[in-house]
Amino acid sequence: MQLSLDHLSIFDASAPELITIAAELGYPFVSLWTQLPLKAELPLVTQQNRAETQSRMRETGVRLGNMECFNLTPEAVVADFRPAVALGAELGASSLVAINAWDPEAARALDKFGALCRMGAEYGLKVNVEFISMGQVRTLADAVAFVTGTGQSNAGITVDIMHLIRTGDTPAALKAIDPKLIGYAQICDGPMDLPQEEWTNEGFEQRQIPGEGEFPLADFVAAIPQGVTMGVEVPLKSLRDAGVTPLERARRTLEGALRFVLA
Repeated sequence: MQLSLDHLSIFDASAPELITIAAELGYPFVSLWTQLPLKAELPLVTQQNRAETQSRMRETGVRLGNMECFNLTPEAVVADFRPAVALGAELGASSLVAINAWDPEAARALDKFGALCRMGAEYGLKVNVEFISMGQVRTLADAVAFVTGTGQSNAGITVDIMHLIRTGDTPAALKAIDPKLIGYAQICDGPMDLPQEEWTNEGFEQRQIPGEGEFPLADFVAAIPQGVTMGVEVPLKSLRDAGVTPLERARRTLEGALRFVLA
C-alpha cells in the first residue's frame, strides 16, 4: 500500500512546499487541490503556480496521485470543472474526489456526478465520491448507491475512516462491499465518540495522529484492497498554532500511519 501526503494535513503549505516535504519524508504521492470545495482560503494549484509545482515534482520524483475537491452543489455546472480537471491531469493525477455536501436532490447530484465521471474518463481519471458525515452522500451505503447508480466504469468511492466512524459504520462494512468500488482511502485518528457540533472542526482543522486516538485503524487498513493508495489526512491546527513546522507535523503523522500500514 502506497501513501499520499494529502494537502489538508499541511493546509498552510503551498503545493510546491508540500511536494518538497513529501519528498523529504519519502512519500511517493501527494493529493493537491485544483478546485475549491467551498468558499475558503486554500493553497490551490493554479495556472500561475503550475510550472513551479510541475518542476518540483520532476526534481523530487513525488507524483500527484489524487486531486481535490469537486463539490456537487445545486448550482454547480460540471463543465466549469474542466479547467481544474485538465490541470490535475496535466500534472499526472490518476484520480479526483467529488463530494455532495449540500444538494438534497439526489437525482440532480447523481446526474452531475455521472457527467463528472464522463469528463474524468476523457483524461483517464478515476472519479471517487467521498461520503462525508456532514453531507448529503453521508454514509458508505449512500456512496455505494451513488456510484452504482451512475453506471460509469471509472466511478469509485473515497473512504475516510473519520467519516466511516462518525456515521456509525465499521471496517467490517468495507469488507462487505465490492472491493473494486474502493478507489482511495484516507487515514487519521480520533475519539470514537464526538459531539456532532464538533465534527466540522475535526474534519477541517483538528484530527489526531494515527495511533493517538481510538479509531480501529488496523482493521481499517486490513479492509482496504491491495493497490489502493492511502492518503494521510491529519490536519493539526493546534500544533500549527503552537509553532510546530509543517515538516515536523507531516513527519509525526507519517510515523503514526506507518505503524498501521506496515504492520
